[in-house]
Amino acid sequence: MNNEKLQRFALIAEIIGGTAVLVTLGVLVFEIRGNTEAVRTATYDALAADIADWRLNQVSDNELAETNFILSTEGRGALTPRQSLLNATNTIVLYQHYERAYIQWQAGNLDDSDWERFRSILCAPVGNPGFEVQVGQRLDRITTNRFTDYRKNQCTE
Repeated sequence: MNNEKLQRFALIAEIIGGTAVLVTLGVLVFEIRGNTEAVRTATYDALAADIADWRLNQVSDNELAETNFILSTEGRGALTPRQSLLNATNTIVLYQHYERAYIQWQAGNLDDSDWERFRSILCAPVGNPGFEVQVGQRLDRITTNRFTDYRKNQCTE
């Protein structure tokens, strides 16, 4: 081969190589988008399953079910000290699930509409008498500062 033919061959090989790089990048972008959606779906599914398990425990545990019944029919004042502690601890466990959802939302693994479903429940007890005194202060001690700040600043009456 002479020098001119080698240069043409090198140019064709460079064009083919550049095209292959572009095709590869296109495939990677497509796969990353698919993986991102899969991560979001799995994240939401795991969070929803955790909360569903928590809810199932509410009705299958007799002491919790009784405490919840008294709470909903007679109010916090009718709870015994043991029931009051059980309710506060149970609520904190629930809020830890919401903190996980918050962290996933902040990381971009939950989109805004998915987070809104969690946020609306997270913020629901704000106006309930006694919530901050009985649960809020304990909750602040066991959750991250970012979550506590979010809860206090975004969940207002």
